[in-house]
Amino acid sequence: MTDPSYTDLRRYNQTIAALHADPDVTGDLLLVGMWLARATILRDPPEGENGWSVEAAARDLYPVATRPAMNSFGQWTAQETRPDVWRVHDVLTKDIRRYDLWADQPGGKRGHTVCGAKTPRKPRCGKTVTVATTLTDPATGRRRMVGACRRHTDWWQEQTRANREACASVEIPRPPANAGGALARHISLDWPALWQGLDPKWVPPPEVDGWERPALRLVVSSASPSQPMVAGGPPRPRFALIDGALS
Repeated sequence: MTDPSYTDLRRYNQTIAALHADPDVTGDLLLVGMWLARATILRDPPEGENGWSVEAAARDLYPVATRPAMNSFGQWTAQETRPDVWRVHDVLTKDIRRYDLWADQPGGKRGHTVCGAKTPRKPRCGKTVTVATTLTDPATGRRRMVGACRRHTDWWQEQTRANREACASVEIPRPPANAGGALARHISLDWPALWQGLDPKWVPPPEVDGWERPALRLVVSSASPSQPMVAGGPPRPRFALIDGALS
């Protein structure tokens, strides 16, 4: 491995700082992001024939993992495995660019749905719900949870019926992505290929203004600092799922 250039080191430091400053990049996602920054910018470890593998990241980040296993007597015991490939796999899967129903809800979490019926004194009831469902916006495809307490089930049924009729007469578009893609904001990789490898059913979701698809950033070659390589030149680095690595 050749020594990194000053430009590479500066870009690496800037990427690490940006990862730490991003509120969406924390915990294991931050660790994996720092590993990818080192690999793609400093080429440490060097890129293999098929890119970098999930197993290579796991060897550095989680070299020893303890998982439950059943022995020949039917007893559960702790079994040591090396390395914890599934942990890296799960981290990357949760960061796939996608539409997440719960990101559209108040608080962005499950369990925040309250009765939405209007009362004479309040714009919404606010009591604990006994029934709940999702309503789809026929114009955008986005969904929101709507629930009702025991007193307002008639209102909830009317909301559900009206939404079903509104959606039946139009073609519902795919909702725009509102979750995932945090690492793609900072690291240049062939992310669509990686996301499809993690989830074969994944297709690029629609995007809204304010989120740019990842593009190859400016890279100055250490062999020729005066000649930059930009998008349209060499292909993006690859982070590959190697067959058999998750078995």
